Amino acid sequence: MFTVIDFIITWPDLTDLLCKKYMDDDIKDPSLLKDVALHCNGSDDVFEKCSAAILEKTGEVLVPPAPIFDYNKYMKNDLQTFFDCLFDYESMRQLLEQLTLKCGNPEITCRQLIKKRIKWNEYPAGTQMLRQAIIQSNLPDIKVSDFLDNVNWDAFFLNRLCTIVENDKDSIHITPGQMEEIQRVCKQLETTLDFHIAIKEKSNHQFTVTYAVLQYISIVESLQLPAPDSYYLGLIEIPTIFIESIRSASDKYDLIEQHISHEMISNKVSELTPLETRVSVLDELLFGCKRYQIGTCKDVALKFCQNKGLTGYDRRNALEYIKAVFGSDCLINEVMSEADDALFEEMASMLLSEKSVSLEAEMLQRFKEKPTKFLLKSLISLGNETALDYYLKTSAAAGTIMELDEDGEITRAIASIDKTELIPLLINGVQLRFSGGFIDKSFHTLYSSLYSSLSLCAKKDYAAVWQNLERIKTALSDNLELVCFCNTLQHEIEASYNLGSTKIWTPTEVRLLLKSID
Repeated sequence: MFTVIDFIITWPDLTDLLCKKYMDDDIKDPSLLKDVALHCNGSDDVFEKCSAAILEKTGEVLVPPAPIFDYNKYMKNDLQTFFDCLFDYESMRQLLEQLTLKCGNPEITCRQLIKKRIKWNEYPAGTQMLRQAIIQSNLPDIKVSDFLDNVNWDAFFLNRLCTIVENDKDSIHITPGQMEEIQRVCKQLETTLDFHIAIKEKSNHQFTVTYAVLQYISIVESLQLPAPDSYYLGLIEIPTIFIESIRSASDKYDLIEQHISHEMISNKVSELTPLETRVSVLDELLFGCKRYQIGTCKDVALKFCQNKGLTGYDRRNALEYIKAVFGSDCLINEVMSEADDALFEEMASMLLSEKSVSLEAEMLQRFKEKPTKFLLKSLISLGNETALDYYLKTSAAAGTIMELDEDGEITRAIASIDKTELIPLLINGVQLRFSGGFIDKSFHTLYSSLYSSLSLCAKKDYAAVWQNLERIKTALSDNLELVCFCNTLQHEIEASYNLGSTKIWTPTEVRLLLKSID
């Protein structure tokens, strides 16, 4: 039955064929036609054709099936009706009366409304959204019928408007008259806004924002309404978490730049940064300092970096600002020595690719005092001999990859080593890897890392790698796995070496050579 229904829903013209088969007694189970008629919901034409055939043949009159409740259609209509009532107080009061009447108890309280089981297909459009709004308004002990008499209508209007335009703006139709009213409300809100004091910070990443500013942002950004320059300058002091349409400080400045000049933004950032004490606001201001290459806030950034109550990531914008405007040497000379572990890791990650001698020396010193995964991984990636030796000795003592490297990141760092002076140490690593009982990782293996590193070293000193591989093959000729590793690697580096040694001939040189042969 369901297969036939699927076909008929897709190709309704097949109904005629099905009815003919039924009339000609070519259907094994004649009840199939009745099943199709009653289950092809939403297709009146199918029902009429099938029921007419059944009536003609058997005299049975089929009762049309009750239409399936279209929940999505109902919800959209419910939302639109409630939204429209927001702009007409009397209509909202009538909607409240309908909700109370349907609840069947004129004394029902808002608290009881929460527990009331409701079949929404029996309730007028708009009442579900109203019920939700009543519950969220947190007036549990008043009667539902008295809700509008106890709620601040202006605050209720703004709250519901923001909720709808933030979450469901694509599902509603806003009339020109309603848009005029929304813009009038926004103009009224503008007179009360003070972005400078809107954010109150209780602690890092814990802050509040005034309702007026939050609501204004919500409406303007959701509906893309025009706003004065003061609004976009004010956004500079609002953390991105409160702006629904953006996800990062970069997005926020992109938004602001669409409406006011870089010069205005830069001047405002320069003005605000030295005076700001709220961590979250200052963090995004320092991002602005980097973006607009502001050279007057270095001391603010240095002081921000010294705040050990923050994570390293929280101070990254300050580090990036110093690096972008004042250079890497400024970070190394003025931040590095006093940096706590969290900040140092963030800074070292930022500068690692520059392979600074001073940075490597500081990392090594810190590593000797307190070995950490980050320091060991970073030093090995730089080809630091002390770090690689520590890794090999610690792994040898454990008989497996060192405990600090539970996810294989340190082992993977070995793969980037290309310093030829470390070839003997890498060869020691090969001997360790193939020593009896040593347990390698199943992913990011020491095998693959040593193979990659020695391949890189061979590009700089082919002979040294080849000779060292020959040496351990001879010394450990009974270790078949080791010999196989060496042979495979030798074959690859030899092919690479020969390819690099091959002379590339130009067409002219080829012609001259052929002539000389003739």
